[in-house]
Amino acid sequence: MSTPSYKIATLIFIENSAGDQLLLHRHQSPNQGLWTPIGGKLHTKEGESPVECAVRETKEEANLTISPSDLHLFGYLAETDYEGQDHWLIFLFHCLQPVEQLPEPIKEGEFGFHALASISDLPIPPSDRDILWPVFHRNRTGFTGIRIQYHDSSDTADYTATIEQEIKGRD
Repeated sequence: MSTPSYKIATLIFIENSAGDQLLLHRHQSPNQGLWTPIGGKLHTKEGESPVECAVRETKEEANLTISPSDLHLFGYLAETDYEGQDHWLIFLFHCLQPVEQLPEPIKEGEFGFHALASISDLPIPPSDRDILWPVFHRNRTGFTGIRIQYHDSSDTADYTATIEQEIKGRD
């Protein structure tokens, strides 16, 4: 059995002016067949920062040009053995600039707007349903550090989650 690699990534939570969330229905792993916020891996060989990654991924995936001041880092997610393959450190950003048009499909999948209250009814990763979206809903203007340990490499619903730090926002 090989040692899992450690990947560093961003997730960007973007909404339209009505408050509907922009989600990507993924055609590729990880999370193939599920709805997720946009995001991607840092270009670590170039020394890219999490903010630079979030700005780049927002342009590449959602075709939305933003600046660092359009982002609020509302947390991190540290996952161990996700899908039995990798460890992830994911920086969670709320994009303060709304997007009004649905982006064109990309190789990773196609987009849709979804009301925040209905996201839990979509096919999404179990930890997103149980942890990530509730944290976004209650504390997107604050900061929350989350640690998730997966117990069974074949089942992403078998995990233990810990809130490592939570600083309440101004909601």
